[in-house]
Amino acid sequence: MDEKTYAQLARYIESFVEGAFDSEIKSAVRTRAVIAGIVMAVPLWGIETIVYFFCLWGTYKKICDIGHVPFRENFIKNVLSGIITNVLVTLVLGLLMDLIPVVGWVASFALGFISLYLSAMGYVKILKKFHGNKLKTDLNIQRGLAHLQNNSNSTDSTFDKAVNEISRFGNAYQSRQLSDGK
Repeated sequence: MDEKTYAQLARYIESFVEGAFDSEIKSAVRTRAVIAGIVMAVPLWGIETIVYFFCLWGTYKKICDIGHVPFRENFIKNVLSGIITNVLVTLVLGLLMDLIPVVGWVASFALGFISLYLSAMGYVKILKKFHGNKLKTDLNIQRGLAHLQNNSNSTDSTFDKAVNEISRFGNAYQSRQLSDGK
């Protein structure tokens, strides 16, 4: 799978989430997905895992806050939901990465971006199982699919804007590396 395919997959997932989530969750997840993508694409010399961890669990906490299920008051259920989600998403992405090597800035960014979106979707569904009607938000799959179908050719996504910035940064970084090596 090349970078274009990863980028298209990220666009599809973003479009689905744009339709499936309530606006408040969309905004919170979108911002953190961009940060997660940047963390995966930009060399951070070992701290990317720590930054990604805080980004991911910050997303989970924000989803709990928006869904009116306070994270600390429901700590065990909320953490268990996060752990289950992380295991499932890690297995799926692990298989994907084992089967298809990832190279390049765009593909790395797309994987970070996708993983956070998938984690947020899984977390909401698992929280709903644990908390039922107490959780005041949900993932509306039908609405997400309809949005995806209506907007599948859009190129004005958050993903595209972020990829342009990552590409600009990557090119500047590589140019600096080349000039330092001469």
